[in-house]
Amino acid sequence: MRDNMLETYPLDTQILSSMVDLARREPEFDLFWRRFVMADMLSKLTPEQFNALPNQPWYREYWRLVEERRRETKYADVEKNLRDQTLEMLRRENEQSKQQNFAATLLMLGDIDQALPLIDQRSWAPKLREDFATFMKLERNRQVQEFLRARYSNLIERFAKTDWDLIKFEEVAPKDYKIFYCWLQGRDEMLPLVRCCFNSLRMNAGDREICFIDEKNYSAYVDLPSRIVEKYKAGKISRTHFSDVIRFNLLEHYGGLWLDATMLVTEPLDRHKGFWARTYFTQKYCNEKSNDNPYVKALLCYVSYARWASFLHSSSVKHHPLFAFLSEFYREYWRDFDELIDYVLIDFIIDLAYENIPFVRRELDSVPINNLDINTLVFHLNEPYVKYPFDKILNGTFLHKLSWKVPLDAQSDGTVFREIVRRYG
Repeated sequence: MRDNMLETYPLDTQILSSMVDLARREPEFDLFWRRFVMADMLSKLTPEQFNALPNQPWYREYWRLVEERRRETKYADVEKNLRDQTLEMLRRENEQSKQQNFAATLLMLGDIDQALPLIDQRSWAPKLREDFATFMKLERNRQVQEFLRARYSNLIERFAKTDWDLIKFEEVAPKDYKIFYCWLQGRDEMLPLVRCCFNSLRMNAGDREICFIDEKNYSAYVDLPSRIVEKYKAGKISRTHFSDVIRFNLLEHYGGLWLDATMLVTEPLDRHKGFWARTYFTQKYCNEKSNDNPYVKALLCYVSYARWASFLHSSSVKHHPLFAFLSEFYREYWRDFDELIDYVLIDFIIDLAYENIPFVRRELDSVPINNLDINTLVFHLNEPYVKYPFDKILNGTFLHKLSWKVPLDAQSDGTVFREIVRRYG
């Protein structure tokens, strides 16, 4: 029966060769990253293909190599203990959803012999492969967090030990309050969607100064380390992550409001001063660090857990501890490395601040849940405007995160995107 299944559902040879190659060249320090890559590949298989995996010799070989590598690491005893505990909990558990979680944990820990009988149960396969990918991502995140915490322990400890409650922060006077908008390519290179977002900000900023930041003028606002600038010019730091460095230096020095270039502002900001004119503000879906939150599941934001948003930060004071911490962290990180350890490094740094600096934790926790439809509009830009409840979405949400990476139908009339162009273009 298994042979027939394999003939009916052949696995992609490119995926297979890639997975075997990953197994053979897997360096010790990158062990969990390679497993994460494998989990991503597994998530692309159909349930039938996933069910057929136990009969594949290369699949057993992969896990043999993982197990061999694992025994060579200093965490071997710890992982064995975790596997033993997980297996024991699995034996005692009757609820299927929890059994699946334990089975995925065993896969994550590289114990294929224990996981094989579980994978072989067809009713589990679709959910189990999803759990596997999720667990691998969470494990990858844990590894990154531990690495950054150990590498930058001195910086973290210095900020954690400072009694920020005793420091009187300089407030930003209303006449000095700045809104920062960054498109490094310059105004002439703004994409249509980006231009709409910039115009929406101009229409709703009130009397506040909008500082347009690009490659030609950023140095007039912030003094960045030469090594960061050099790495950016050499292509080692992308525009996106160079703007991360710029944003936190700006906010640390001036206070004010940072909005990503693809933020659509649909109401006057003065109507919502109670939100953004705080010592700290960000967009937030929830307060709890829970994978069960639907926003966490939808956005895959397992680092932030939807407790903050990297595209929106503001402060009514200068030298806020969070922005000071982020600025210094980036300086040290780009001194040490030429590439990102993770695309969402920004979230990892904020999480370190949240977990280790009590003042920052209180600041983030105090932000009210807001703009719950902030990520709704971006998924409907090409839909007919007359059929989509555009104005209903705008009611109660005054900020909307769009994306220039979403393919837009710029030719058709009557779409939501064309309505945005009509209003803000």
